[in-house]
Amino acid sequence: MLLAIVMGIALAGSLIEYRSLARLKQRRDIAVGAVFLAAGLLLGVLRLAQVNLPSPLGIIDTLFQPASQFVAKLLS
Repeated sequence: MLLAIVMGIALAGSLIEYRSLARLKQRRDIAVGAVFLAAGLLLGVLRLAQVNLPSPLGIIDTLFQPASQFVAKLLS
């Protein structure tokens, strides 16, 4: 419940920010903000639905594991 309240407050704040950006015709800033807002709302909804999300650390570990093994071979 608390997460839903926080998401609602964040959405209201971002709408206020979008109005000021629209007056200044900052279309790129609006687009980037909308992408981040959508990603955050999606993750929040998934969290409310109690979907198990993988840790970003696992993805980073998978990406850099070959480089780590290469450096370990060089140093041993």
